[in-house]
Amino acid sequence: MSERHFKKLSLTCNGEGEKMRAKYVNVSIHEDLAKKIDEYIKKSKLGFRSRAEVVSDAVRKLFGEKKN
Repeated sequence: MSERHFKKLSLTCNGEGEKMRAKYVNVSIHEDLAKKIDEYIKKSKLGFRSRAEVVSDAVRKLFGEKKN
C-alpha cells in the first residue's frame, strides 16, 4: 500500500455579517499538490506569499466570489 503524505494549510472562513476576528479551518492536500503550489508561488508575479493565499484565491474564483 502506498504511503500518502499530506500538508496542512489554513483557509479563511468568514461567516456572513461576521466582522470580528477571522476564523480558520485546516485543509489537508496531497504533498505533490503542495509542492506545485510552492513552485507557483516562486514563479508567480501576482504577489502570493503562502499556500493559503493561493488556495483561497483559487476557491474564490471557483465559486465566482470577489476578495473582501
